[in-house]
Amino acid sequence: QKAANLGLCSANYRLGCAYLGLLFGVGDNFGVEIDPEKGMSHMEAAAIAGHGGARYNIGWKYCNDSSTGLGAKHFMIGAKSGYKACMDAIKEMFAKDCVTKTEFEETLRSYQKSLDELKSEQRDKAALIYS
Repeated sequence: QKAANLGLCSANYRLGCAYLGLLFGVGDNFGVEIDPEKGMSHMEAAAIAGHGGARYNIGWKYCNDSSTGLGAKHFMIGAKSGYKACMDAIKEMFAKDCVTKTEFEETLRSYQKSLDELKSEQRDKAALIYS
């Protein structure tokens, strides 16, 4: 909670997952009781700070609540920042006619641009070493 209060986006994301009951495995929810309102509040804080996973979770929350337009907007923002799962969700939504061709193409271009900006010779060398 302290780290989340200090604005650490990964802490907000983890707390959001805990309050929403999305953590599985050892420790599960770390003793946190399910509280969807608190969970979404932490997810939103993480998303605003740039956490792609938070954008993805919020997108699905809206889609599951029949607000596909809002869900798509969160997926688009996440994809434009280079988050693959959000781009995959937009592809799926485009296949189901939930987003327009223009929205899909714009998001795909922005996603690719984001990935291109992350490329560097040093990263390529590191990938070779650690693959």
